[in-house]
Amino acid sequence: MILYILISFTLLLPIDARNDELGTFKTIPKPAYHHPGKNNNQLYSDLDIPIYSYNKLFAFDKEYLGITFDYFKKYNEWWWKIRSGYLGTINTPAFDCDNYAFLYKTLLTTAVTSNPRSKQILVGVIIVEQKKSTLGLPAIRNSTKHALCIVYTSSGWYVIEPQTNKYISLADYKNTIHKYIF
Repeated sequence: MILYILISFTLLLPIDARNDELGTFKTIPKPAYHHPGKNNNQLYSDLDIPIYSYNKLFAFDKEYLGITFDYFKKYNEWWWKIRSGYLGTINTPAFDCDNYAFLYKTLLTTAVTSNPRSKQILVGVIIVEQKKSTLGLPAIRNSTKHALCIVYTSSGWYVIEPQTNKYISLADYKNTIHKYIF
């Protein structure tokens, strides 16, 4: 029965997803970690969040590891190939910024399966007010929330827009961040 379900699901995928390298998680580049790791208290400190603002940061794990900046760039090349190959230019209310952000985070954290003793990669989804045009997307006039990702690398914190694959250092990011989800 399980084999039947897997075969049925595979038949739903686009032809190119079933037959080429894009059709497997095995193509996710193996991570290169940046040590030392960070714990929850260090996240509050690094991101300049007052400890009493407990609802601004939500972390599922106790400890995380950053990645090297070179690996961050390598992963982003892989991400763009996967994103472009499978999703094209999809951006609808049913699949928009939050879906792209959580997919980016999920796929990057999937890379740890190549080293199961590793800690979680320090990548999160941030919820912002997109009042200023940045990372290839325009400002949003009605203060609607926007989701994108934040990643800790050997070169510091970076904000990445999964819809455009553009990134910027957190220090240079100008929109207000309301929530961090790791």
